[in-house]
Amino acid sequence: MNSFYNAFWVEKQKHKKTWLILAAVLLFYTFFLHWQMDRDTYRPQGWIMLLYDLPVLNAIVLPLTMAVLASQIMDVEHKGNTWKLLESLQSKASLLWCKIVYGLGAITLFTLIQTVIALFLGYLCHYEGSPDWLSYGLYFRNTLAVTFVLYLLQLLLSLIFANQAVAISTGICGSMAGLFILYLPISVLYEVIPWGLYGATSFVRMDWDPATRIISYSYERVLDDAFVWVMFWMAALLFAGHKLFERLETEGLALKRKLQKESSPRPEETFTADNPHAGALRTFLPAEWIKLKRTPIWIAFLVLPLISALIGTFNYMGNIEVLTEDWYSLWSQHTLFSCLLFQPALIGVCCSYLWRMEHTGTNWNQIKCLAFPWKIVKDKLLVSALLAALMQLWLLILFIAGGIYAGLSLPLPRELAEWMLCGLVGSIAVCSIQLFLSLVIRSFAVPIGIAILCSVGGLFLANRGMWYLTPHFLLGLGMRANNPFYQINIPAFLAVCAAYLTTTAILSVQYIRRHDVITSA
Repeated sequence: MNSFYNAFWVEKQKHKKTWLILAAVLLFYTFFLHWQMDRDTYRPQGWIMLLYDLPVLNAIVLPLTMAVLASQIMDVEHKGNTWKLLESLQSKASLLWCKIVYGLGAITLFTLIQTVIALFLGYLCHYEGSPDWLSYGLYFRNTLAVTFVLYLLQLLLSLIFANQAVAISTGICGSMAGLFILYLPISVLYEVIPWGLYGATSFVRMDWDPATRIISYSYERVLDDAFVWVMFWMAALLFAGHKLFERLETEGLALKRKLQKESSPRPEETFTADNPHAGALRTFLPAEWIKLKRTPIWIAFLVLPLISALIGTFNYMGNIEVLTEDWYSLWSQHTLFSCLLFQPALIGVCCSYLWRMEHTGTNWNQIKCLAFPWKIVKDKLLVSALLAALMQLWLLILFIAGGIYAGLSLPLPRELAEWMLCGLVGSIAVCSIQLFLSLVIRSFAVPIGIAILCSVGGLFLANRGMWYLTPHFLLGLGMRANNPFYQINIPAFLAVCAAYLTTTAILSVQYIRRHDVITSA
């Protein structure tokens, strides 16, 4: 097993840039924590504040990160006849444990470096006193265990579903679910939902005094049996993984084959010489739309904005004494996390899925013979832009419904139409950028991770007036996600969006024209 692990897993991952993904996430943690915590008001309670903020940040970022990591480790087995090859070389148990050991090693190193970075920043910001080493050791243990549980969950999803959009969409929904659970009172959801385990194992409590507006922190065991639940989930997922691998056949899981059979196109939808207009009678949209007809992407498009709207509405209703701007305050609560984190991720999932078929098998041979490069790019951009528009419409419906539920009776903001249109223009620019990334990068998950990091990282540049350098932040900037009263230069905004859209579209066309076809068996 050791020789197999060294010869195959390390070599396979060496060229997939998995470590760069984790390094980019750590870099994000570094910039975000330094930007957030380097303030005079934080220095007296800085060490304990870090232990409160880190689990919240983990609940938002790490579920999607683990989805990307697991997809990178599992995705190659779903291509060609790799399962047949691997089963002829090693036992099923060794295949499973190689994936588990590799992921556990990556997570351990990631968590260790993250903890060291937090401590280093505390000293750099001159926090008073010294850190409670026992508490930071407890944080390291809890974070490592919970993150490993989420990795096991995503690994099983990536095994069951050859379509990695399922696993990635689950990771995105998990990020939003973990954030939503943190806003709820302590309940059974903390334990029975894996993404709630970050909140369950957190042992620092925040108290805010509305009269003095002073925030204080204290150590408190939130759930005494939380770590027992973590170990239960770990054991259950390891057992489930073992059983799934035992049932693994040379053609893959029986469930996967059944799902593929059910989702295969009907005869009238199949392109043949006798049926050259397959699907044309069913839709006026490009053929790219057919790829999305029976995909799990629609579930994520419906669920994620809904969770974001629930968080925003309940947070607004719980802080009405502070959020006094009615519809404007509600808008900021609805769009902040959605525009900065989850909408770019959903666009990334859509764009990766639209290119996935071309990156599989010998499909590039057919595509380049049947269509011109500009038409391929145009069709994909049109479909992704339509999905972005549908998502914007769904967000608007949820915003109005949330305001009615919260008891707001004033007229809607007169700027609402401008926010929506600017957000749509920004999202189309993001679609073009993500399509180019998914064209150049054959991995399904990596472009999605790039979208998340660029969108959140763009907030730092935007706060310094360099918003034009942050293409993924254009969506949030157009919708005024962080400040509904912020005024932008509309002509400059449209010009920047058009520049990104035109540049990446031209680069995509030229890439298809100038690069040879790369196929896999």
